[in-house]
Amino acid sequence: MKRVALFFETNFATLALMLICLAAYAPLLPFNGFYGDEWQIVYEYMLHKSAGLITYLYYDGHPLAALSYVFSFNLLGAHPFAWQVYSLTLRLLSILAFWMVLRRVWPQRPRETWMVALLFAIYPQFHLQAQAVAYFEVWLSYIFLWLSFYFSIRSLQEPRRFWAFTLLAVLFKLCHPLSSEYTWGTEMMRPLLLWFALGPLPREQVKAALRRVITVLWPHLLISAGIFAWRVLIYQSPTGYRADPRLLESLINAPWSTLRSLILYLTPDAVLILFTSWQKVFQPATFDFGKLFNVLGFLFALAAAVIAWLFLNRERESENSSGWISGALLTGGATAVFGMLPFYVGGYFPSTGIEPWSGRFILGSLPGLALLVVALIVFFIPEKKRQVLFFALLTGLMVAWQLQAGNEFRRLWTTQSDFYRELLWRAPALKRNTAIIVDSGTISLIRGSAYTLNGVYEQAPTADGQLAYWLFGLGDPTIPLDFSKVVNATELKNKRFTTFFSGDSQDALAVDFRPDDSRCLWVLNPDQILYTLGNHSFESANSPRAFARISENSDGSPRTLDDLFGSVKLPAWCYYFEKADLARQTANWPLAVSLWEQVEEQQIKPLHGLEYLPFIESYARLNDWEKAYLLTRQANRASSEMESALCPFWERLDRELPSADGKSAAVQKARDLLVCKQ
Repeated sequence: MKRVALFFETNFATLALMLICLAAYAPLLPFNGFYGDEWQIVYEYMLHKSAGLITYLYYDGHPLAALSYVFSFNLLGAHPFAWQVYSLTLRLLSILAFWMVLRRVWPQRPRETWMVALLFAIYPQFHLQAQAVAYFEVWLSYIFLWLSFYFSIRSLQEPRRFWAFTLLAVLFKLCHPLSSEYTWGTEMMRPLLLWFALGPLPREQVKAALRRVITVLWPHLLISAGIFAWRVLIYQSPTGYRADPRLLESLINAPWSTLRSLILYLTPDAVLILFTSWQKVFQPATFDFGKLFNVLGFLFALAAAVIAWLFLNRERESENSSGWISGALLTGGATAVFGMLPFYVGGYFPSTGIEPWSGRFILGSLPGLALLVVALIVFFIPEKKRQVLFFALLTGLMVAWQLQAGNEFRRLWTTQSDFYRELLWRAPALKRNTAIIVDSGTISLIRGSAYTLNGVYEQAPTADGQLAYWLFGLGDPTIPLDFSKVVNATELKNKRFTTFFSGDSQDALAVDFRPDDSRCLWVLNPDQILYTLGNHSFESANSPRAFARISENSDGSPRTLDDLFGSVKLPAWCYYFEKADLARQTANWPLAVSLWEQVEEQQIKPLHGLEYLPFIESYARLNDWEKAYLLTRQANRASSEMESALCPFWERLDRELPSADGKSAAVQKARDLLVCKQ
């Protein structure tokens, strides 16, 4: 017991820091996956392994990061959970490494340095931890950078080991550019940390100390200058906009107006990342305790706040705060500005970006922002008890917000899983050069989804890079909101890096997918388009030619789907609906009836009234008109305003099907039930 007590006493600060970080990110690890542009990286790896990753990153403007991606993908494969654990592990290590550096610089400020490390971990402006593939490189980059800083500081503080520590610092610095460009600007933090690591100095020792700092510093500045020159002057991405140094070009062509614009951008950016970003922790949705997730999130946040309070309250109060505050403000302010430099050079600004993706623009500034905020807290709340209580409450709010942000990604991952799974049930095989068009309600699926689509259908591009499928959204630059404007023999095309798509609009499949409205995925047919609560943008979509793109596949769903999203346990209503809708398309009426019998046997409840239609039609086609009418009654009760679709549906059945026993009576009862206009 004594050993356990000693372990907790010695390592309580580390444990507290890690537990709070785990409370913010770990609960949702098993429920997150791949998102947006990550899908193209995953697809390139699945298709071309290391060569695909190298090519993608060369085009994407991050060629030096290829080594870290190749190593990581060869280690983890394309397994979402493994990537989530991997990215969070790297982030935790980067936090510990940063804290290790801070303790070397300010050993007499344990409470403040711990607070800075924690803010670096859960600062609210960046809440994209769920995008593990996109940002693992950043945490790896920070690990290399902090280790380089650490050994630089030790070489300065321990002259007897100068060369050994300098060599280690240089080696880690050489590794730093091979991971992520996002943190290149954070290098400018090094000279200030080195200076403050020397502690207070008499005036007569300042010049000698400055020479010592320069001696330690110059190899790193030389490496940074060489990498910067290579990136700006030598490297040229085939996709120019991903690599062009727009800021430098503007400074050369119009220096004064560019400087003025920079100042104008810097002010709103500073307001956003220092002040506005804190509004996120007060989102009303976080405090809706009618939802189970929010209750659980509150418990995690409360635990984090208590842990922060326990640790900070036990730490001794530091003396001479004014000296530390000035150093922290200087270091934090400079790092916050220079940390955004790589993005400014490329013409990207946090205040003009789209949330939440613009959060990546502050990644290089995170250490500086953490220093700034903690310095301001210490300055404005000098009394220890109030300071500790305030920071503990702030910690709880930040953890709650990070959980809320992670939960949105969990929902998106579930939505993606349902979308592709139901699409494969409905369309087990698709002819190449088929476009899928979704309405604006599914627009969150669009980014990177063409590669997901080709991946789950296990389709490789042609030799010249043409993809088999592409997913478009109404309202994007290619597809106007009125689909009727492109449905008549319009070429649908798109391109990204080495791949492209080209197809005919008459071959496009219009899909409506609104899981929040309790619906399955609908490959729209005329009966569904007539539903008044639907989106009439697709009124002229899905000709018989488009449905002919779909064929059955006796081998079942491709294995990649389960590899990426995991297997699902049947029964599930949408499985029976999608399979029945496919059976209706192929006129396999007995199969649809058999599926409904399984639904009744297992007492599965349909999600939407319109999803009864393939079963109603199947019974009518097999002359079981009474059953068709009974299902119509259920469909009418299931959803509102069903008469807009059911009336023309029954008129079509009456018109298309020959006379049979019970038909006239069933048609009339349906008309009376739905109050159809004759």
